Order: sequence, then structure tokens, then C-alpha cells
Amino acid sequence: MTLKTKKVLAGSLSLALLAIFIVPAIASALDYTPLIQCGTATTHECKFADAIGTINRIINWIISIAGVIFTISFIYGGFLWIISGENPGNKEKAKDVLWSTLKGFVIILISWLIVYTILISLVPDKNSLIFKFIK
Repeated sequence: MTLKTKKVLAGSLSLALLAIFIVPAIASALDYTPLIQCGTATTHECKFADAIGTINRIINWIISIAGVIFTISFIYGGFLWIISGENPGNKEKAKDVLWSTLKGFVIILISWLIVYTILISLVPDKNSLIFKFIK
């Protein structure tokens, strides 16, 4: 298989994977939930739980964006690996991209776990808005 064929194959695979992971993210934008869900003429007064719920929605949005960036970066690392051929320098660069991507995403998920634990300790009421996304 020639280098040009490898590049075309890798590009096609990258676009297919990108479409598989990006299209659902774009489609989830159709399920729009306003950032602030209180304090208007048609909603209830804002309470502390509403502020925590707003923080939770912001964090969930950031995690979604991080997932998209993780996917794109992982595809890029895989693409580098495929086209590296026998060059050990390029393979090492691809490994570094893949490992850095994985480490970054694990750090983001651990950070989310810490923040989520703090948020649920601030709002112990299980009927609060913050727990709406768990059900």
C-alpha cells in the first residue's frame, strides 16, 4: 500500500469517526435548556439550588466540549500514527499526542468528580434541581 493510499484511507476514516462523534453532539443542541431557569416572569424565584443547578449545567457543557476536543485530538493522534510509516520519530510524536490526550481527559473527568461531590454536599436535598440530570 502506497503512502498516498494510506493518507486517503486515514483521512476517510478520520472524517467518518469525526462524523460519528460530532453529529450526536450537534443533535443534542436541539434539546435546549436555558442556562438560568429562574427569576423571570414565567418562572419561580431564584434559590440557592438554582445557582448550583446553573453551575452544574455550565460544567456539563464544558465536559461535552471536552469530549469533542478529546475525540478530535485522539483521531489526530491516530492519523499521525497511521501515516508515520517506519519513521520512529513520527511514531513517538503520535504516541505523545495519544497519551497526552488520554491524560488530559482523565484529569478533566477526575476534576468533574471532585466538583460534583462538592456540589451534592452543598445541596443535600435529593429533590433539588441539581439531581434532575441523574434521573
